[in-house]
Amino acid sequence: SVRSAALTADDLELHLDLLITNSGSAAARDIAIEALVLNAGSEQDRELATFFARPDPTTFAADGIGPFGQLPLQPVVRMPRAAFREYQIAGEPSLVPVLALNIGYRAGSAAGRTSLAFLVGRPARGSDKLAPFRTAAEQQGLAANLRRLDQSVRR
Repeated sequence: SVRSAALTADDLELHLDLLITNSGSAAARDIAIEALVLNAGSEQDRELATFFARPDPTTFAADGIGPFGQLPLQPVVRMPRAAFREYQIAGEPSLVPVLALNIGYRAGSAAGRTSLAFLVGRPARGSDKLAPFRTAAEQQGLAANLRRLDQSVRR
């Protein structure tokens, strides 16, 4: 989930609450995570496929997770304003971000990986849909939600 979001002069910041779950009966070791925030839109599927095809992540988050165990993490992920692809929505510049995660691990002598993507947006009044972020002004402490997208890879 997104604990909070902020639009600063330099970037979009997503303060996340992640709960990594080991769904296997063997311990997972050398847990490594890579995150990317990109723009929703016509290039989204290609950009996600490219990100999911990257080499296994090397930024270690934890030594391990026991069988059927969980690991809570609270990373901050940023997207620089220079990377924003803004849309005019209701006459205002707006951003629709996508959060992509590559999570690598070792189990026994094998390496595994799960890659996931989520649409990120503000809660919309009276709807379960997500609203875009308005980018005209800096904002702190924004409420934001995630909705899992179909694009994923597990190996």
